[in-house]
Amino acid sequence: MKALGKWDVDLPGEHYLWEPDEVSVGECLMLENESGQGYERWIADVGDGRAVACQILVWFLRRKAGRQEDRLAIDFPLRKLEITAFIEDGVDDDPEASAGSEPATASSSSTATESSPGSGTS
Repeated sequence: MKALGKWDVDLPGEHYLWEPDEVSVGECLMLENESGQGYERWIADVGDGRAVACQILVWFLRRKAGRQEDRLAIDFPLRKLEITAFIEDGVDDDPEASAGSEPATASSSSTATESSPGSGTS
C-alpha cells in the first residue's frame, strides 16, 4: 500500500495538517459510514475533488479539532479548498514510485492529476 504522507488542507480561515496514513480503524469506519465507500476509494475521491468526499474531509478535520457539526450542513466554496500532500523520502512503500522533493498539490479548482492526493502516485 502506498504511503500518503502528510496533507496540508486549507480553506479560507482554516488550516489543518493531516496524516491519512495515521487514521485509526475506528476513524476509517466512521469515514466509510459517512461516504458509503471504502477508505481508499474515499481518499481517491478527495484527490479528484469530488464534492461529497471533500465535504466529509472538512467535517472530519473539524471534528478532530473539536467542532461538532452536522456534516450535511457544512458548506464552503469547493474551489477554495486546497490540499497539498507531502511525501517524505523513505516512507513510500512502493519501490517503483519516486518520493519527490516537491509536494504534490491538488486543488478542487482543477481536475485531478497523477500527483493529486489519493491518486496513488507522487
